[in-house]
Amino acid sequence: MSTSGHFRNAGHRNGSTPTVLLVHGAFADVSIWVDVIAELQAAGIGVIALANPLRSLESDAAYIARAAAAIDGPVLLAGHSYGGAVITVAGARAGNVVGLIYVAAFALDEGESALDITGLFPGSQLTGALRPAAFPDTSGDPAIELYIDREAFHRVFAADLPRRVAAVAAAAQRPITAVALEEKSPSAGWKTKPAWYVIATEDQVISPEAQQFMADRCGARTVEIRASHAVTLTQPAAVARQIVTAAAAPRTTSVLHLSPEGIFMSADKSSNTTTITEHETMQVDRANSSGLTPVMFVHGLFLLPTSWDRWAELFEVAGYVALTPGWPDDPDTAEEAREHPEVLAGKSVGQVADHFAAIAGSLSARPVVVGHSFGGLLAQIMAGRGLAAATVAIDPAPFRGVLPLPISALRVAGPALSNPANRHRAVPLTYDQFRYAFANAVSEDEAKRLYETYAVPAAALPLFQGAAANLNPWTEAKVDTENADRGPMLLIAGEKDHTAPPAITHASFKLQQRNPGVTEMVEMPGRGHALTIDNGWREVADTALAFVQRFTSPQLSETGRPGS
Repeated sequence: MSTSGHFRNAGHRNGSTPTVLLVHGAFADVSIWVDVIAELQAAGIGVIALANPLRSLESDAAYIARAAAAIDGPVLLAGHSYGGAVITVAGARAGNVVGLIYVAAFALDEGESALDITGLFPGSQLTGALRPAAFPDTSGDPAIELYIDREAFHRVFAADLPRRVAAVAAAAQRPITAVALEEKSPSAGWKTKPAWYVIATEDQVISPEAQQFMADRCGARTVEIRASHAVTLTQPAAVARQIVTAAAAPRTTSVLHLSPEGIFMSADKSSNTTTITEHETMQVDRANSSGLTPVMFVHGLFLLPTSWDRWAELFEVAGYVALTPGWPDDPDTAEEAREHPEVLAGKSVGQVADHFAAIAGSLSARPVVVGHSFGGLLAQIMAGRGLAAATVAIDPAPFRGVLPLPISALRVAGPALSNPANRHRAVPLTYDQFRYAFANAVSEDEAKRLYETYAVPAAALPLFQGAAANLNPWTEAKVDTENADRGPMLLIAGEKDHTAPPAITHASFKLQQRNPGVTEMVEMPGRGHALTIDNGWREVADTALAFVQRFTSPQLSETGRPGS
Protein backbone atom coordinates (compact mmCIF):
# COMPACT_ATOMS: atom_id res chain seq x y z
CA MET A 1 0.00 0.00 0.00
CA SER A 2 1.31 3.43 -0.88
CA THR A 3 1.71 6.07 1.79
CA SER A 4 -0.75 8.41 0.10
CA GLY A 5 -3.27 5.57 -0.27
CA HIS A 6 -2.90 4.78 3.44
CA PHE A 7 -3.61 8.42 4.29
CA ARG A 8 -6.58 8.62 1.95
CA ASN A 9 -8.19 5.69 3.77
CA ALA A 10 -7.32 6.86 7.27
CA GLY A 11 -9.80 9.71 7.70
CA HIS A 12 -13.06 9.74 9.62
CA ARG A 13 -16.05 8.29 7.82
CA ASN A 14 -17.74 11.72 7.96
CA GLY A 15 -15.84 13.80 5.44
CA SER A 16 -16.60 17.01 7.33
CA THR A 17 -14.89 15.75 10.49
CA PRO A 18 -11.14 16.38 10.42
CA THR A 19 -8.59 13.61 10.57
CA VAL A 20 -6.15 14.21 13.41
CA LEU A 21 -2.46 13.91 12.53
CA LEU A 22 -0.30 13.52 15.66
CA VAL A 23 3.31 14.70 15.66
CA HIS A 24 5.60 13.78 18.54
CA GLY A 25 8.51 15.87 19.71
CA ALA A 26 12.11 15.37 20.76
CA PHE A 27 13.25 12.65 23.18
CA ALA A 28 10.16 10.54 22.36
CA ASP A 29 8.53 8.58 19.56
CA VAL A 30 4.98 7.84 18.38
CA SER A 31 4.34 5.69 21.46
CA ILE A 32 3.96 8.88 23.50
CA TRP A 33 0.54 9.22 21.81
CA VAL A 34 -0.64 5.60 22.27
CA ASP A 35 -3.26 6.22 24.98
CA VAL A 36 -4.44 9.42 23.32
CA ILE A 37 -4.94 7.45 20.10
CA ALA A 38 -7.07 4.90 21.95
CA GLU A 39 -9.24 7.69 23.39
CA LEU A 40 -9.68 9.35 19.99
CA GLN A 41 -10.56 6.09 18.29
CA ALA A 42 -13.13 5.40 21.01
CA ALA A 43 -14.61 8.82 20.23
CA GLY A 44 -14.84 7.97 16.52
CA ILE A 45 -12.08 10.36 15.43
CA GLY A 46 -9.85 9.37 12.52
CA VAL A 47 -6.25 9.55 13.71
CA ILE A 48 -2.73 9.00 12.36
CA ALA A 49 0.55 9.26 14.29
CA LEU A 50 3.73 9.79 12.29
CA ALA A 51 7.38 9.30 13.25
CA ASN A 52 8.91 12.78 13.32
CA PRO A 53 12.43 12.59 11.81
CA LEU A 54 13.84 15.17 14.31
CA ARG A 55 16.57 16.19 11.85
CA SER A 56 15.80 19.84 11.03
CA LEU A 57 12.75 22.07 11.39
CA GLU A 58 12.56 22.68 7.64
CA SER A 59 12.78 19.03 6.58
CA ASP A 60 10.59 17.76 9.43
CA ALA A 61 7.88 20.30 8.59
CA ALA A 62 8.09 19.50 4.88
CA TYR A 63 7.56 15.81 5.65
CA ILE A 64 4.52 16.46 7.87
CA ALA A 65 3.05 18.96 5.37
CA ARG A 66 3.29 16.36 2.59
CA ALA A 67 1.67 13.75 4.81
CA ALA A 68 -1.18 16.12 5.72
CA ALA A 69 -1.74 17.09 2.08
CA ALA A 70 -2.05 13.40 1.15
CA ILE A 71 -5.05 12.95 3.47
CA ASP A 72 -8.48 13.29 1.90
CA GLY A 73 -10.49 15.96 3.67
CA PRO A 74 -9.71 18.41 6.47
CA VAL A 75 -6.84 17.76 8.87
CA LEU A 76 -6.08 18.88 12.41
CA LEU A 77 -2.37 18.84 13.26
CA ALA A 78 -1.52 18.09 16.91
CA GLY A 79 2.05 18.52 18.07
CA HIS A 80 3.74 17.71 21.37
CA SER A 81 6.91 19.54 22.47
CA TYR A 82 9.13 20.18 19.42
CA GLY A 83 6.30 18.68 17.37
CA GLY A 84 4.53 21.99 17.95
CA ALA A 85 7.28 23.82 16.08
CA VAL A 86 6.87 21.36 13.22
CA ILE A 87 3.09 21.74 12.91
CA THR A 88 3.47 25.53 13.11
CA VAL A 89 5.37 25.43 9.82
CA ALA A 90 3.54 22.49 8.24
CA GLY A 91 0.17 24.05 9.06
CA ALA A 92 1.06 27.10 6.98
CA ARG A 93 1.89 24.93 3.98
CA ALA A 94 -0.79 22.22 3.74
CA GLY A 95 -3.99 23.73 2.40
CA ASN A 96 -6.30 21.16 4.01
CA VAL A 97 -5.06 21.84 7.56
CA VAL A 98 -7.95 23.50 9.41
CA GLY A 99 -6.46 23.87 12.88
CA LEU A 100 -3.43 23.41 15.11
CA ILE A 101 -3.40 21.74 18.53
CA TYR A 102 -0.40 22.38 20.77
CA VAL A 103 0.19 19.96 23.64
CA ALA A 104 2.90 21.38 25.93
CA ALA A 105 4.46 22.47 22.67
CA PHE A 106 6.39 25.19 20.88
CA ALA A 107 4.03 27.55 19.00
CA LEU A 108 6.80 29.57 17.38
CA ASP A 109 6.58 32.88 15.58
CA GLU A 110 8.43 33.66 12.37
CA GLY A 111 12.15 34.06 13.02
CA GLU A 112 11.96 32.32 16.40
CA SER A 113 13.55 29.02 17.51
CA ALA A 114 12.67 26.55 20.25
CA LEU A 115 15.78 27.55 22.17
CA ASP A 116 14.80 31.22 21.85
CA ILE A 117 11.54 30.55 23.70
CA THR A 118 13.22 28.33 26.29
CA GLY A 119 15.70 31.08 27.04
CA LEU A 120 13.04 33.78 27.43
CA PHE A 121 11.30 32.20 30.42
CA PRO A 122 12.72 30.80 33.65
CA GLY A 123 11.64 27.38 34.83
CA SER A 124 12.89 25.04 32.11
CA GLN A 125 15.36 22.41 33.30
CA LEU A 126 16.00 21.13 29.79
CA THR A 127 19.22 22.87 28.84
CA GLY A 128 21.13 21.60 31.86
CA ALA A 129 19.94 18.03 31.27
CA LEU A 130 20.93 17.79 27.58
CA ARG A 131 23.83 15.56 26.57
CA PRO A 132 25.47 15.76 23.11
CA ALA A 133 26.52 12.89 20.87
CA ALA A 134 28.29 13.03 17.50
CA PHE A 135 26.77 11.42 14.41
CA PRO A 136 27.51 11.66 10.69
CA ASP A 137 25.02 13.73 8.71
CA THR A 138 23.83 12.88 5.17
CA SER A 139 27.09 14.14 3.68
CA GLY A 140 29.20 12.17 6.14
CA ASP A 141 30.31 15.22 8.08
CA PRO A 142 30.15 15.14 11.88
CA ALA A 143 27.07 16.69 13.48
CA ILE A 144 25.59 16.89 16.97
CA GLU A 145 22.41 15.34 18.26
CA LEU A 146 21.03 15.75 21.75
CA TYR A 147 19.62 13.41 24.40
CA ILE A 148 18.26 14.02 27.89
CA ASP A 149 20.59 12.56 30.50
CA ARG A 150 19.02 9.26 31.63
CA GLU A 151 19.46 10.09 35.30
CA ALA A 152 17.63 13.40 34.79
CA PHE A 153 14.90 12.12 32.46
CA HIS A 154 12.36 11.29 35.17
CA ARG A 155 12.78 14.63 36.93
CA VAL A 156 12.83 16.81 33.81
CA PHE A 157 10.58 15.06 31.31
CA ALA A 158 8.20 12.76 33.18
CA ALA A 159 8.10 13.40 36.93
CA ASP A 160 4.53 12.08 37.21
CA LEU A 161 5.35 8.75 35.55
CA PRO A 162 6.43 5.81 37.72
CA ARG A 163 10.21 5.68 37.87
CA ARG A 164 10.32 2.27 36.17
CA VAL A 165 8.25 3.54 33.25
CA ALA A 166 10.31 6.74 33.01
CA ALA A 167 13.50 4.67 32.95
CA VAL A 168 12.19 2.72 29.96
CA ALA A 169 11.23 5.97 28.21
CA ALA A 170 14.69 7.39 28.91
CA ALA A 171 16.35 4.34 27.36
CA ALA A 172 14.06 4.48 24.31
CA GLN A 173 14.21 8.25 23.71
CA ARG A 174 14.94 9.43 20.19
CA PRO A 175 17.55 12.18 19.90
CA ILE A 176 17.10 15.45 18.06
CA THR A 177 19.75 17.35 16.16
CA ALA A 178 21.04 20.50 17.79
CA VAL A 179 20.32 22.40 14.57
CA ALA A 180 16.61 21.55 14.79
CA LEU A 181 16.29 23.28 18.18
CA GLU A 182 18.32 26.27 16.98
CA GLU A 183 16.58 26.67 13.59
CA LYS A 184 14.36 29.74 13.14
CA SER A 185 10.76 29.12 12.12
CA PRO A 186 10.12 30.39 8.57
CA SER A 187 6.37 30.82 9.16
CA ALA A 188 3.64 30.64 11.81
CA GLY A 189 0.56 28.68 10.82
CA TRP A 190 -1.38 29.88 13.87
CA LYS A 191 -1.62 33.33 12.27
CA THR A 192 -4.07 31.97 9.72
CA LYS A 193 -5.44 28.80 11.38
CA PRO A 194 -7.40 28.45 14.65
CA ALA A 195 -5.38 26.99 17.52
CA TRP A 196 -5.93 25.01 20.70
CA TYR A 197 -3.42 24.59 23.49
CA VAL A 198 -2.91 22.17 26.39
CA ILE A 199 -0.73 23.74 29.08
CA ALA A 200 1.07 21.24 31.33
CA THR A 201 1.32 23.15 34.60
CA GLU A 202 4.14 21.01 36.06
CA ASP A 203 6.29 21.00 32.91
CA GLN A 204 10.05 21.22 33.44
CA VAL A 205 10.93 21.17 29.71
CA ILE A 206 8.84 24.09 28.45
CA SER A 207 7.91 26.26 31.41
CA PRO A 208 4.18 26.84 31.98
CA GLU A 209 4.82 30.57 31.66
CA ALA A 210 6.28 30.05 28.20
CA GLN A 211 3.33 27.87 27.24
CA GLN A 212 0.85 30.48 28.46
CA PHE A 213 2.69 33.19 26.50
CA MET A 214 2.55 31.17 23.30
CA ALA A 215 -1.09 30.16 23.82
CA ASP A 216 -2.10 33.77 24.42
CA ARG A 217 -0.11 35.00 21.46
CA CYS A 218 -1.81 32.66 19.01
CA GLY A 219 -5.29 33.20 20.49
CA ALA A 220 -5.62 29.54 21.37
CA ARG A 221 -8.52 27.94 23.16
CA THR A 222 -6.60 26.82 26.20
CA VAL A 223 -6.92 24.21 28.93
CA GLU A 224 -4.55 23.65 31.82
CA ILE A 225 -3.71 20.13 33.02
CA ARG A 226 -1.65 19.37 36.10
CA ALA A 227 0.99 17.20 34.48
CA SER A 228 4.63 16.98 33.50
CA HIS A 229 5.94 17.33 29.95
CA ALA A 230 4.80 13.74 29.43
CA VAL A 231 1.16 14.89 29.66
CA THR A 232 0.08 12.65 26.76
CA LEU A 233 1.15 9.61 28.78
CA THR A 234 -0.07 10.70 32.21
CA GLN A 235 -3.31 12.51 31.25
CA PRO A 236 -4.29 11.02 27.87
CA ALA A 237 -8.05 11.35 28.39
CA ALA A 238 -7.80 15.06 29.17
CA VAL A 239 -5.54 15.65 26.16
CA ALA A 240 -7.90 13.67 23.93
CA ARG A 241 -10.88 15.72 25.10
CA GLN A 242 -9.19 18.93 23.96
CA ILE A 243 -8.53 17.31 20.59
CA VAL A 244 -12.15 16.12 20.36
CA THR A 245 -13.26 19.67 21.19
CA ALA A 246 -11.11 20.97 18.34
CA ALA A 247 -12.47 18.34 15.95
CA ALA A 248 -16.05 19.26 16.87
CA ALA A 249 -15.53 23.02 16.66
CA PRO A 250 -17.16 24.91 13.80
CA ARG A 251 -14.62 25.65 11.11
CA THR A 252 -13.86 29.39 11.16
CA THR A 253 -11.99 31.76 8.91
CA SER A 254 -10.52 34.11 11.47
CA VAL A 255 -8.27 34.03 14.58
CA LEU A 256 -6.84 36.47 17.09
CA HIS A 257 -3.18 36.79 17.97
CA LEU A 258 -1.14 39.14 20.08
CA SER A 259 0.58 42.07 18.45
CA PRO A 260 4.03 43.12 19.73
CA GLU A 261 2.19 45.64 21.92
CA GLY A 262 0.22 42.83 23.56
CA ILE A 263 -3.08 43.82 21.93
CA PHE A 264 -5.25 41.14 20.34
CA MET A 265 -5.26 41.79 16.61
CA SER A 266 -7.41 40.09 13.99
CA ALA A 267 -5.68 38.08 11.27
CA ASP A 268 -8.94 37.24 9.49
CA LYS A 269 -9.55 34.44 11.97
CA SER A 270 -12.06 33.96 14.97
CA SER A 271 -12.18 35.53 18.42
CA ASN A 272 -13.40 32.62 20.53
CA THR A 273 -10.46 32.50 22.91
CA THR A 274 -11.31 31.03 26.29
CA THR A 275 -9.50 31.35 29.60
CA ILE A 276 -10.18 29.12 32.58
CA THR A 277 -10.16 31.20 35.76
CA GLU A 278 -8.14 30.42 38.86
CA HIS A 279 -11.33 29.52 40.72
CA GLU A 280 -12.40 27.16 37.93
CA THR A 281 -8.93 25.60 37.87
CA MET A 282 -9.22 24.95 41.60
CA GLN A 283 -12.57 23.23 41.04
CA VAL A 284 -11.06 21.10 38.26
CA ASP A 285 -8.06 20.13 40.43
CA ARG A 286 -10.37 19.22 43.30
CA ALA A 287 -12.49 17.05 41.00
CA ASN A 288 -9.48 15.34 39.42
CA SER A 289 -7.99 14.45 42.81
CA SER A 290 -11.28 13.18 44.27
CA GLY A 291 -11.69 9.91 42.36
CA LEU A 292 -15.38 10.81 41.99
CA THR A 293 -17.60 11.39 38.99
CA PRO A 294 -17.68 15.14 38.24
CA VAL A 295 -20.98 16.95 37.74
CA MET A 296 -20.76 20.29 35.94
CA PHE A 297 -23.59 22.79 36.39
CA VAL A 298 -24.10 25.34 33.60
CA HIS A 299 -26.22 28.42 34.25
CA GLY A 300 -28.18 30.40 31.69
CA LEU A 301 -28.82 34.06 30.98
CA PHE A 302 -29.67 36.48 33.81
CA LEU A 303 -28.15 34.20 36.48
CA LEU A 304 -24.67 33.43 37.89
CA PRO A 305 -23.02 30.17 39.05
CA THR A 306 -24.22 30.82 42.62
CA SER A 307 -27.70 29.87 41.40
CA TRP A 308 -26.46 26.24 41.54
CA ASP A 309 -25.07 26.27 45.09
CA ARG A 310 -27.86 24.18 46.62
CA TRP A 311 -27.78 21.74 43.71
CA ALA A 312 -24.02 21.32 44.07
CA GLU A 313 -24.41 20.54 47.76
CA LEU A 314 -27.15 17.97 47.07
CA PHE A 315 -25.09 16.14 44.43
CA GLU A 316 -22.03 16.12 46.69
CA VAL A 317 -24.06 14.63 49.53
CA ALA A 318 -25.00 11.92 47.00
CA GLY A 319 -21.28 11.22 46.49
CA TYR A 320 -20.47 13.16 43.33
CA VAL A 321 -18.00 16.05 43.01
CA ALA A 322 -19.60 19.27 41.76
CA LEU A 323 -18.26 22.08 39.60
CA THR A 324 -20.08 25.41 39.09
CA PRO A 325 -18.02 27.27 36.46
CA GLY A 326 -19.20 30.56 35.02
CA TRP A 327 -19.51 32.04 31.59
CA PRO A 328 -16.37 33.94 30.51
CA ASP A 329 -15.86 37.04 32.68
CA ASP A 330 -18.72 36.23 35.08
CA PRO A 331 -18.39 38.39 38.21
CA ASP A 332 -18.35 36.62 41.57
CA THR A 333 -21.51 38.24 42.90
CA ALA A 334 -24.82 39.61 41.67
CA GLU A 335 -23.89 43.00 43.11
CA GLU A 336 -20.72 43.16 40.99
CA ALA A 337 -22.63 42.09 37.89
CA ARG A 338 -25.20 44.84 38.37
CA GLU A 339 -22.50 47.46 38.94
CA HIS A 340 -20.41 46.38 35.92
CA PRO A 341 -22.77 44.85 33.33
CA GLU A 342 -20.32 45.63 30.53
CA VAL A 343 -18.15 42.62 31.48
CA LEU A 344 -21.05 40.32 30.61
CA ALA A 345 -21.62 41.73 27.11
CA GLY A 346 -20.72 40.18 23.78
CA LYS A 347 -20.57 36.51 24.82
CA SER A 348 -21.65 34.28 21.95
CA VAL A 349 -23.08 30.77 22.19
CA GLY A 350 -19.98 29.35 20.50
CA GLN A 351 -17.56 31.19 22.77
CA VAL A 352 -19.37 30.07 25.90
CA ALA A 353 -19.69 26.48 24.64
CA ASP A 354 -15.95 26.39 23.95
CA HIS A 355 -15.30 27.72 27.45
CA PHE A 356 -17.26 24.94 29.11
CA ALA A 357 -15.78 22.37 26.72
CA ALA A 358 -12.31 23.52 27.75
CA ILE A 359 -13.19 22.99 31.40
CA ALA A 360 -14.61 19.55 30.62
CA GLY A 361 -11.41 18.79 28.72
CA SER A 362 -9.37 19.58 31.83
CA LEU A 363 -11.16 16.91 33.83
CA SER A 364 -9.73 13.41 34.11
CA ALA A 365 -13.18 11.90 33.44
CA ARG A 366 -16.13 12.98 31.33
CA PRO A 367 -18.52 14.95 33.51
CA VAL A 368 -22.23 14.75 33.96
CA VAL A 369 -23.53 18.09 32.62
CA VAL A 370 -26.61 19.78 34.07
CA GLY A 371 -27.79 23.01 32.41
CA HIS A 372 -30.70 25.43 32.74
CA SER A 373 -32.15 27.71 30.07
CA PHE A 374 -29.29 28.73 27.74
CA GLY A 375 -27.21 26.49 29.99
CA GLY A 376 -29.51 23.66 28.89
CA LEU A 377 -28.66 24.46 25.28
CA LEU A 378 -24.96 24.54 26.17
CA ALA A 379 -25.29 21.18 27.95
CA GLN A 380 -26.78 19.68 24.77
CA ILE A 381 -24.00 21.18 22.65
CA MET A 382 -21.40 19.58 24.93
CA ALA A 383 -23.22 16.24 24.82
CA GLY A 384 -23.31 16.48 21.04
CA ARG A 385 -19.54 16.90 21.08
CA GLY A 386 -19.20 13.69 23.09
CA LEU A 387 -18.03 15.52 26.22
CA ALA A 388 -20.72 14.41 28.69
CA ALA A 389 -21.17 11.15 30.58
CA ALA A 390 -24.86 12.06 31.01
CA THR A 391 -26.84 15.25 30.44
CA VAL A 392 -29.79 16.98 32.08
CA ALA A 393 -31.19 19.99 30.17
CA ILE A 394 -33.76 22.00 32.16
CA ASP A 395 -36.08 24.38 30.31
CA PRO A 396 -33.45 24.54 27.54
CA ALA A 397 -33.19 27.36 25.03
CA PRO A 398 -33.99 26.25 21.47
CA PHE A 399 -31.41 25.26 18.88
CA ARG A 400 -31.48 25.08 15.08
CA GLY A 401 -34.27 22.71 14.06
CA VAL A 402 -36.50 23.52 17.04
CA LEU A 403 -39.38 25.30 15.32
CA PRO A 404 -41.99 26.37 17.90
CA LEU A 405 -41.94 30.10 18.72
CA PRO A 406 -44.45 30.56 21.55
CA ILE A 407 -45.73 34.10 22.05
CA SER A 408 -44.57 34.11 25.68
CA ALA A 409 -40.98 33.37 24.62
CA LEU A 410 -41.07 36.21 22.10
CA ARG A 411 -42.39 38.53 24.80
CA VAL A 412 -39.49 37.57 27.12
CA ALA A 413 -36.84 38.15 24.45
CA GLY A 414 -38.56 41.18 22.94
CA PRO A 415 -36.99 43.94 25.07
CA ALA A 416 -33.50 42.81 24.06
CA LEU A 417 -34.28 42.04 20.42
CA SER A 418 -36.22 45.26 19.81
CA ASN A 419 -33.01 47.28 19.55
CA PRO A 420 -30.30 45.92 17.17
CA ALA A 421 -27.69 47.89 19.12
CA ASN A 422 -28.29 45.53 22.05
CA ARG A 423 -26.60 42.72 20.15
CA HIS A 424 -23.24 43.50 21.72
CA ARG A 425 -24.56 44.81 25.01
CA ALA A 426 -25.55 43.26 28.32
CA VAL A 427 -29.22 43.86 29.07
CA PRO A 428 -30.94 43.73 32.49
CA LEU A 429 -34.44 42.62 33.36
CA THR A 430 -36.72 44.95 35.26
CA TYR A 431 -38.59 43.35 38.13
CA ASP A 432 -41.78 43.15 36.06
CA GLN A 433 -39.86 41.48 33.21
CA PHE A 434 -38.24 39.01 35.65
CA ARG A 435 -41.64 38.29 37.21
CA TYR A 436 -43.03 37.34 33.79
CA ALA A 437 -39.96 35.53 32.47
CA PHE A 438 -38.81 33.62 35.56
CA ALA A 439 -41.11 33.98 38.54
CA ASN A 440 -44.66 33.77 37.16
CA ALA A 441 -45.36 30.55 39.09
CA VAL A 442 -44.39 31.75 42.58
CA SER A 443 -45.80 34.28 45.03
CA GLU A 444 -45.11 38.01 44.76
CA ASP A 445 -42.94 37.91 47.89
CA GLU A 446 -40.84 35.04 46.57
CA ALA A 447 -40.55 36.67 43.15
CA LYS A 448 -39.10 39.79 44.76
CA ARG A 449 -36.66 37.74 46.83
CA LEU A 450 -35.49 35.79 43.77
CA TYR A 451 -35.04 39.00 41.80
CA GLU A 452 -32.97 40.63 44.54
CA THR A 453 -30.88 37.51 45.12
CA TYR A 454 -30.22 36.15 41.65
CA ALA A 455 -31.14 38.47 38.76
CA VAL A 456 -28.22 40.01 36.84
CA PRO A 457 -27.81 41.57 33.37
CA ALA A 458 -27.02 39.16 30.56
CA ALA A 459 -25.36 39.18 27.16
CA ALA A 460 -28.01 39.83 24.52
CA LEU A 461 -25.99 38.19 21.74
CA PRO A 462 -27.20 34.62 22.49
CA LEU A 463 -30.80 35.86 22.25
CA PHE A 464 -30.10 37.25 18.78
CA GLN A 465 -28.35 34.00 17.81
CA GLY A 466 -31.23 31.89 19.07
CA ALA A 467 -33.82 34.01 17.28
CA ALA A 468 -32.00 33.60 13.95
CA ALA A 469 -30.90 29.97 14.39
CA ASN A 470 -33.36 28.52 11.89
CA LEU A 471 -32.49 31.18 9.33
CA ASN A 472 -28.71 30.80 9.61
CA PRO A 473 -27.18 27.47 8.51
CA TRP A 474 -23.88 28.53 10.10
CA THR A 475 -25.40 29.38 13.48
CA GLU A 476 -23.52 28.54 16.67
CA ALA A 477 -26.88 27.68 18.28
CA LYS A 478 -26.92 24.16 16.85
CA VAL A 479 -26.63 20.70 18.40
CA ASP A 480 -25.35 17.40 17.04
CA THR A 481 -28.27 15.23 18.09
CA GLU A 482 -27.01 12.09 16.31
CA ASN A 483 -23.55 11.61 17.84
CA ALA A 484 -23.54 8.02 19.13
CA ASP A 485 -21.22 9.12 21.94
CA ARG A 486 -23.77 11.65 23.24
CA GLY A 487 -24.71 9.59 26.30
CA PRO A 488 -28.04 9.43 28.16
CA MET A 489 -30.05 12.65 28.25
CA LEU A 490 -32.99 13.94 30.28
CA LEU A 491 -34.94 17.05 29.29
CA ILE A 492 -37.04 18.74 31.99
CA ALA A 493 -39.80 21.24 31.18
CA GLY A 494 -41.69 23.53 33.51
CA GLU A 495 -45.40 23.42 32.71
CA LYS A 496 -45.87 27.19 33.20
CA ASP A 497 -42.51 28.35 31.81
CA HIS A 498 -42.87 31.57 29.78
CA THR A 499 -39.22 31.79 28.69
CA ALA A 500 -38.75 28.23 27.37
CA PRO A 501 -42.30 26.86 27.25
CA PRO A 502 -42.88 23.10 27.16
CA ALA A 503 -43.45 23.26 23.39
CA ILE A 504 -39.77 24.14 22.95
CA THR A 505 -38.60 21.32 25.21
CA HIS A 506 -40.91 18.83 23.49
CA ALA A 507 -39.51 19.84 20.08
CA SER A 508 -35.96 19.49 21.40
CA PHE A 509 -36.87 16.06 22.80
CA LYS A 510 -38.17 14.88 19.42
CA LEU A 511 -34.90 15.87 17.75
CA GLN A 512 -32.81 14.25 20.50
CA GLN A 513 -34.77 11.01 20.10
CA ARG A 514 -32.88 10.48 16.85
CA ASN A 515 -29.90 9.57 19.01
CA PRO A 516 -29.31 5.87 19.79
CA GLY A 517 -28.72 6.78 23.44
CA VAL A 518 -31.36 6.97 26.15
CA THR A 519 -33.47 10.14 25.76
CA GLU A 520 -36.19 10.99 28.27
CA MET A 521 -38.39 13.96 29.12
CA VAL A 522 -40.22 15.02 32.26
CA GLU A 523 -42.68 17.91 32.60
CA MET A 524 -42.90 19.46 36.07
CA PRO A 525 -46.49 20.54 36.83
CA GLY A 526 -47.07 24.14 37.88
CA ARG A 527 -43.44 25.21 37.48
CA GLY A 528 -42.01 28.30 35.79
CA HIS A 529 -38.54 29.19 34.51
CA ALA A 530 -37.28 29.78 38.06
CA LEU A 531 -37.73 26.09 38.87
CA THR A 532 -34.01 25.63 39.60
CA ILE A 533 -33.89 28.46 42.17
CA ASP A 534 -37.37 28.81 43.64
CA ASN A 535 -38.82 27.07 46.71
CA GLY A 536 -39.48 23.90 44.69
CA TRP A 537 -35.91 23.49 43.44
CA ARG A 538 -35.41 20.29 45.42
CA GLU A 539 -38.10 18.41 43.48
CA VAL A 540 -36.38 19.27 40.20
CA ALA A 541 -32.92 18.51 41.57
CA ASP A 542 -34.07 15.13 42.92
CA THR A 543 -35.52 14.29 39.50
CA ALA A 544 -32.21 15.17 37.83
CA LEU A 545 -30.16 13.28 40.44
CA ALA A 546 -32.27 10.14 40.12
CA PHE A 547 -31.68 10.14 36.35
CA VAL A 548 -27.93 10.69 36.77
CA GLN A 549 -27.72 7.87 39.33
CA ARG A 550 -29.32 5.44 36.88
CA PHE A 551 -26.46 5.86 34.43
CA THR A 552 -23.43 6.79 36.52
CA SER A 553 -22.08 5.97 39.96
CA PRO A 554 -20.37 8.57 42.14
CA GLN A 555 -17.13 6.57 42.29
CA LEU A 556 -15.07 6.45 39.12
CA SER A 557 -14.30 3.00 37.75
CA GLU A 558 -10.76 1.62 37.57
CA THR A 559 -10.53 2.95 34.02
CA GLY A 560 -11.20 6.50 35.26
CA ARG A 561 -14.67 6.60 33.74
CA PRO A 562 -17.97 7.24 35.51
CA GLY A 563 -19.21 3.87 36.74
CA SER A 564 -22.69 2.61 36.04
